[in-house]
Amino acid sequence: MTVDGLNAAFRADSAAAHSRLAGKIIAVSGTVEKVVIKEHLEIRYIILAGGGGESQLRVRGTFGREYRPELSKLSTGQQATIKGAYQGFERNILLERCELIA
Repeated sequence: MTVDGLNAAFRADSAAAHSRLAGKIIAVSGTVEKVVIKEHLEIRYIILAGGGGESQLRVRGTFGREYRPELSKLSTGQQATIKGAYQGFERNILLERCELIA
């Protein structure tokens, strides 16, 4: 699944997309927009974007401490795939307990 594909599903019917993804582990590919690592606060996440511009939802994936070395190698604009537990959507589509796949 891609960030753009998720956006299309949420634009078409956000309630149905949320229901379909609730409780599922999903893999999402997109472009790294931001990498945040704040070890002193136990915060590690990345934001993946699609190609649809500012109006699209992004995917925010949070990671455990063990992924810090891999996350620190990511750079803005790089393609990445993450897999995590869908937790809902607000400003972003939220995935928790993520793994960096590619």
